Amino acid sequence: MSLNAGDVSTGNDFLDTLPVTIGNLVWMDNNRNGVQDANEPGVPGVTVNLLDASGNVVATTTTAADGTYMFTVMPGEYSVQFDTATLPANTVITVAGNGAENVNSDADQNGMTRTTGILLAGDSDLDLDMGIYNQLAGFGDTVWVDLNNNGLHDEPLNDNGLVGVDVNVYTVDADGNETLVDTTTTGPNGFYQFVDLPAGDYLVRVDQDDIDRDAYPLSSTPMMWNITLLPGEFNADVDFGVLPNVTAIDLLAFSATKSAAGVSVQWTTASETGTLGFNLYRSAGIDGARVQIGSLIVAQNSLNGANYTQNDSSALADGTYYYWLNEIDLSAKSTEYGPAAVTIGAPKALKNLVAEVPGIIKLDEDYSQFKAAQVNGEDVATLALADGLVIFVAEAGAEVTILENADALRMTVADALPADEAPTHIVATEGVLNFTASADIQSYFLKGFASEPIVLNVDDVRKPVVLSGQPYELEDGSAGVHVKSPGNVNVEAAELD
Repeated sequence: MSLNAGDVSTGNDFLDTLPVTIGNLVWMDNNRNGVQDANEPGVPGVTVNLLDASGNVVATTTTAADGTYMFTVMPGEYSVQFDTATLPANTVITVAGNGAENVNSDADQNGMTRTTGILLAGDSDLDLDMGIYNQLAGFGDTVWVDLNNNGLHDEPLNDNGLVGVDVNVYTVDADGNETLVDTTTTGPNGFYQFVDLPAGDYLVRVDQDDIDRDAYPLSSTPMMWNITLLPGEFNADVDFGVLPNVTAIDLLAFSATKSAAGVSVQWTTASETGTLGFNLYRSAGIDGARVQIGSLIVAQNSLNGANYTQNDSSALADGTYYYWLNEIDLSAKSTEYGPAAVTIGAPKALKNLVAEVPGIIKLDEDYSQFKAAQVNGEDVATLALADGLVIFVAEAGAEVTILENADALRMTVADALPADEAPTHIVATEGVLNFTASADIQSYFLKGFASEPIVLNVDDVRKPVVLSGQPYELEDGSAGVHVKSPGNVNVEAAELD
């Protein structure tokens, strides 16, 4: 309208109309129940079209980083269309209409929602939502020793999970031809999993060359499964159980001790079924020739087990004696146990060396459980590992002697699992660190190691104490360990590999 100076215009009415708001969310419906559950994230980057009552697109927007969207328009009746071409790959729209309106999904499989009804000035409809889920699938879970043969991995998996076993997944065509899709290897506790597989039919098989069939000759589950995966499904029940080699006895203990008449050898069984008895052998060295002690010791064949003692009166001279027990079952199959060992008189020196640097030293020694050490002529506590003997040397240039001794002084192990307090961080240099701990500090995080370190309280250099904490593998591939503070003591840590 244009007015010149002195003009008058009447009958002109103006209406100030409040807009309406329409929204609200596209979310990842991980459990596929059609309901916005806690911890289900929003989906960004989805194109959303606003349609008027005639089905015309009047506005377009894109979901934000948290999955929300919003239109602010004039009053009227509207609906929303989510552009399915902009959904993340391998996702589909979830079921509509489940649950309350403010938490359900409103979109059909084409991305169309219900209408808002007529919205008046200032009204809003913030319940036009759409849930989607990933149609890729997966499965797992465990390869283990099924001690009770029940097909369930209810045994302690830290002891009975099989690590390092390849699991292969295949597709199979109509002619029975297999095509390898993927391979993974069991990790700690025998656990494995495959993820991001298209829905469909698969054949799953373990590589039995990776299983010690002498130790585990039979299986409690199939070693091959045919499975069908639905969109978004994860099947956590594809397990593979193997059975341990069954022996006629369950041996609880086997030991040798000095006696007035030589050596007393004792063993205890938890159960016996179908065994003829036992032959006992002795050698004067770990690899020495074996001599049978006495004749066959007849088994008691008690389901509740039994105790046995055999005296070796010919083991009188100084030295370390090694004993092996051979159990003979009714089929004449022999199972060997041992060795047990005892040292009579002064231990025999096996080798001498000079420590070039002070600190924790690992020596490559077979049968380390029967080895001892002296530093500068004094007995020191050692840690016997499966692949070596660990000692602590306080000074460079110290003379170290390794001895054959079944009664060696050993390091004690202290529980040093940390509490929840934030730790003090200390970084190793070239895989080694030493420091004085403080009673005022709750815990330490020792890091900078290429492999899991051993941590010692070395206040008593002759009798170090192993601090058993919580080991970690860090994101950069290095290793660390979190330990509770042992108080005001000297601490040494070193990687051993």
